[in-house]
Amino acid sequence: MGSTWSKIGKIALTIIVLAIIGGAGYFGYYYYTKYQAVKKNPDIITKEETNWLVDQVGKLMTLPGDEVPTIATVIDKEKLKDQSFFNNSQNGDKVLVYVKAKKAILYRPNTNKIVEVGPVNSDAATEGVTGNIKIAYLNGSQNGNTDTMVFAAEAKVKEKINNSETASKAAAKGTYDKTQVIDLSGGTYTDAVKQLADTLGGDVATLPASETKPDGNILIILAK
Repeated sequence: MGSTWSKIGKIALTIIVLAIIGGAGYFGYYYYTKYQAVKKNPDIITKEETNWLVDQVGKLMTLPGDEVPTIATVIDKEKLKDQSFFNNSQNGDKVLVYVKAKKAILYRPNTNKIVEVGPVNSDAATEGVTGNIKIAYLNGSQNGNTDTMVFAAEAKVKEKINNSETASKAAAKGTYDKTQVIDLSGGTYTDAVKQLADTLGGDVATLPASETKPDGNILIILAK
């Protein structure tokens, strides 16, 4: 009998080990294919994380339904200790910033809890955290290839704001003699806009009446 149970135990152990190896192989393949997809489309990470976070937090509270939040991650809570919003924050916490609704939500994924909810009035909600700033580009030269112009500008933008991502690129309706950098968020990215205007040799401006407001946090109209 002891021998029989020993054999059964060995069989069970073998099945468990095979299951673990099989699972590891599956996840290895899964993350390999995800990595290949990410190499082709880096924005997929941000979109998937945003969708997942909105889904999780949306189960805990009512979220603004007319905008997609900017996602940020707390990377050094010590730098945030002077801001009451982050008093109970931990490294790894996520911040969902709703610009139009002027609301910031501090969420802890590992415990699935909302830590804090507060107003967004300035850059305070995003200082000391990392997140993607969505930038829209318009070719305001009315000549030249839009992709080429945007590619050159993107390289300079990335040097100053490494967590920026391109929201859209298109031809402008008007013609511009000087590059225009516009804060579409209502004041949240004032410092970033000034920085980019200096970098691109442009002006801080407001959205021209002739242009349609695109999705994104910042608009850059590239001049000829």
